[in-house]
Amino acid sequence: MSGEDCYREGAAGGGSGVSSFERKRLINHRVSFIVPGKQLYLPFLAVDLRESFRTVDADTKNKLGATAQQLFLMHLYGKWDYQFSTGSLAV
Repeated sequence: MSGEDCYREGAAGGGSGVSSFERKRLINHRVSFIVPGKQLYLPFLAVDLRESFRTVDADTKNKLGATAQQLFLMHLYGKWDYQFSTGSLAV
């Protein structure tokens, strides 16, 4: 089914019954569509707006990751060498 066929059949017309599979197909074929209250996709304007947001957990926002902890401890104990390359830090 081509993008124009989807549009003529109403899949891209904004009916709230558009499944995620159909939306993925429309995006792969770069067909503009609107799902009211959920998504607006306009590839000719490089716009893909969605009404879902990922929430950041307050606990994880204030924690250092394992690599950051290691780098901090290296600096704290005087083991930090400013000549380190990113490759040597990754090992």
